[in-house]
Amino acid sequence: MKKVSLLVLLIIIFIIFPSSSSAKDLPRIAVWDLTSGDIKAAYAQDLTLILVSEISKLGSYEVYSQENVRTLAGWTEERMKLGCTSTQCLTALGQMDIAKLISGRIGKIGDRYAISLNLFDTQNARSEKSVSEFCGSENELIEAVQTAVRKLLGVEVVPSKVEEKAPGKAAAGVLPPLPARPDWVPFAGQWYGRWSNNLGESGDDSLVLKEDQNGNISGVWTDEVSVSGRRINGNTIELQGWTATRFYRMTVTATGNEITMQYTATRLNSSGSYRGTARLFRR
Repeated sequence: MKKVSLLVLLIIIFIIFPSSSSAKDLPRIAVWDLTSGDIKAAYAQDLTLILVSEISKLGSYEVYSQENVRTLAGWTEERMKLGCTSTQCLTALGQMDIAKLISGRIGKIGDRYAISLNLFDTQNARSEKSVSEFCGSENELIEAVQTAVRKLLGVEVVPSKVEEKAPGKAAAGVLPPLPARPDWVPFAGQWYGRWSNNLGESGDDSLVLKEDQNGNISGVWTDEVSVSGRRINGNTIELQGWTATRFYRMTVTATGNEITMQYTATRLNSSGSYRGTARLFRR
């Protein structure tokens, strides 16, 4: 009888107080502070906290903020300001059993806001995926961050109840579709040509793009840089892309079967930036 009572007690304890091993088995993900461009630094700080909170709500990761990582690793504030997209830093995170790293930037182009997030695989020290979301006002930044991180992590984006009741309104963080016109140049396809920059360097170039019905663009540049962005008008798109050591911002203009790309590359593992141009032709 005592054995039966003990067994029942153990079952009740297991149901009421589930094993904490499931939490320990969750993969660790670090979230670096979002950088700001042409917006208030305080906004970037607050949106970083919202980003961390959004990932925590998913229940799929054990989330570490940049400050958590600094404390665990014993790194100085100066060291943290250098970012963590270099192979050395990603490898260090991997050694702390942190499987993924999210970094990003929030900026403003004209009267529109852009949120770009990048997901790094620390085990292989490489960029895994990048996404960009756009919105038209500061009031939509929170929803845009929530949408961006869900897309980055491959989680279904569910519209809010307010959005469901307002079918005429575009989803938060997503600009309404651009009205298509027959004279617009299609960007989807494969483009090949040459690039050069103001450092005196040059080489062969390629750009493979896809475009959805809302004018959102995604693709791969130079066979290794994942890019995403949006159509601005009939013959112009704006793109952003990341690698472990560079952040790229591009404006691409098309004329028939030829495109011209003007880009700026910002170094992430050191200071400084440079500019470049590419002339590509459809294949």
